[in-house]
Amino acid sequence: MGQDLGVNPWRAIWTDPRQTIRAILAVSPKKGFYRLAALAALQAFFFINGYYFVQSSANFIIFLLIAVVLAPFLGALWFFFYGGILYLTGRFLKGRGSFLQMRVVFAWSKAPLMLDLAAWVFLLTFVSPQISFQTLT
Repeated sequence: MGQDLGVNPWRAIWTDPRQTIRAILAVSPKKGFYRLAALAALQAFFFINGYYFVQSSANFIIFLLIAVVLAPFLGALWFFFYGGILYLTGRFLKGRGSFLQMRVVFAWSKAPLMLDLAAWVFLLTFVSPQISFQTLT
């Protein structure tokens, strides 16, 4: 994904987000959309699990399988919905961005959540499969 942009967007979004979004919009705004949607939705699933604390291991495994299967679809739906909200808000405020541009901006604004996803994977792999915020407090 990073080769046709001239930079790796996963790294450049941290240091120069404006230029990264401009490059993504200029070259290939749809590329990587479902991967980003799946990762963001998977992070949301882990957050929900941590918040509501699915207690048994069997429930967690079922929850995880459902999350992995549904993540690309729910993430894309989430991006379309909030991209539309941003687009309508921008239209109301006399903005010039298209729906596609707003969707890309919203989707890439979720890139920092990948650190949270990495933390969840680390915790679930090395600490405990039943870790949650409620057990830590």
